[in-house]
Amino acid sequence: KARDLLEKMAAAQPDNMEVRYQLALCFYNLGEMKKAAALLVKIIDDEPAHINAAVLLGQIYFRRKEWDQLAACYERVQQYVGADDKKNLIRIYGALGLAYFNQKKYTQAITALSRGLQANPRDLSSSYHLALCYYALEETEKAKTILEGLRKTLPPDSQVLKNVLELLQRI
Repeated sequence: KARDLLEKMAAAQPDNMEVRYQLALCFYNLGEMKKAAALLVKIIDDEPAHINAAVLLGQIYFRRKEWDQLAACYERVQQYVGADDKKNLIRIYGALGLAYFNQKKYTQAITALSRGLQANPRDLSSSYHLALCYYALEETEKAKTILEGLRKTLPPDSQVLKNVLELLQRI
């Protein structure tokens, strides 16, 4: 019902970005990712500073493992995220770091992950991937320092802890 109402509102108010965003969010929640992504791309083209639209589009790219598109989307929107917007800094830089990591752009991944960790030092996934980046660049002391911290923090039954311990043994 919400989708039908939002489609009517968007048709009546095509310049209303919030209605278009809510419609895209509705498509996303209904699992209609192609429709959501197409609408989000249009929103961002019309209003590049629409952070919520970019974050949601990035989530779609993340789920699809479309790292190039995710990186491009978040590179484009990062300039609009305020230093006090911790929630979006964490989302954007954590995912951007993972996109770079998966593209084997380790130096860029380190920069993005470090920026995300400034906003949320407790982000275990970003810390782990930061260690992996340092390991890939053969900066083993930096990797080891991060991994030792994770070893103390992760729950004993965690798969990530098993990965951390294995990597520490290799170092």
